[in-house]
Amino acid sequence: MHKYDNGYWSLYDQLTFFPSTMSYHNMHIKQMKELYEDTSQDIFLEYADKWEDYKKNWLNKFRKSIGRGYVHLKTKGFTGCLKRYYCHWRYHKKGK
Repeated sequence: MHKYDNGYWSLYDQLTFFPSTMSYHNMHIKQMKELYEDTSQDIFLEYADKWEDYKKNWLNKFRKSIGRGYVHLKTKGFTGCLKRYYCHWRYHKKGK
């Protein structure tokens, strides 16, 4: 399990070592809790609690956001990243 923990968030995978999105992070927590229920191995509950605590710290969420921003820059380039954030901003602006 330690290979999927970067010290402030759960990792998406072992190929890129990028921090997971919030939805994947929540899924990882749920998986750990279910594995604990199925196996009664404490390691799964320890990681579920640890990753749950990560979400409570604003600095951890900020570091995750920086990491996710890097993912977008690396995969989509600068203009693709700007386009994504502009579309995201426009979508949320309409909702207000």
